[in-house]
Amino acid sequence: MSNDSVSDSSPAMGTQYGRVLWMVGLGVAAVVLFVGLGSLPFTAVLGTEFNPSTLETRRFFYRRIPFTQIGITPVARTVTKPDWAQFLSTKGYWKAAKGGRWDLVFTNLGGEADAGILITLMETKDEDGSPFWTTWSKQHPETAKLLWNRVRRAAQLDLYPYTAVFLQMARRYPDPDTFDKFCKEELHELLLHDLNQAERNGDSDRIRRLAEFGMALWPDSETWKSRASPKPDAP
Repeated sequence: MSNDSVSDSSPAMGTQYGRVLWMVGLGVAAVVLFVGLGSLPFTAVLGTEFNPSTLETRRFFYRRIPFTQIGITPVARTVTKPDWAQFLSTKGYWKAAKGGRWDLVFTNLGGEADAGILITLMETKDEDGSPFWTTWSKQHPETAKLLWNRVRRAAQLDLYPYTAVFLQMARRYPDPDTFDKFCKEELHELLLHDLNQAERNGDSDRIRRLAEFGMALWPDSETWKSRASPKPDAP
């Protein structure tokens, strides 16, 4: 009798056990799906880079494991050349070259980077929506030669904050001699301050870049000569 009883109950017990496993599995899957969908926004990494040699911008996008640096998809990149860059290279104000490095402009993880200073200013529009710096350069071609040579040098030395000074001075002083005078006055103390700070920090690479930049503006100054690599062409 006991053997018959055990045999009769076994299928029912198996069915109940299977249902429990199925329900548990379904619950786990639901939790994983919920967590996955909830964390999806945290997996996206996107941003923009700028190449000061080629004058191109590059957008990138990939997904990562949330809150880590481990990528889970390949990096997708799209390279374009902005209208203002096309204008500067076509007119010879900023000659594009192959290669170069990519500097971060913006990322959704950290906001705007140093190169973003230049890119944001270059996208300035006139009241009628036309590119401000394209119009300005056509109106002031002699000052434009000075301006873009100095902006180019600052960008290629990864000294983007100084590009804002040049652009500000150009808007204020469109005459080439006045622009040159006030640029040097505005930058002299600022460059010396940054150079002294770099020396206190022992940042030899930044010292070299600041010195090269200073020599381009003041080629006869011993302050910059003693810290720079071979003399660059004066802008």
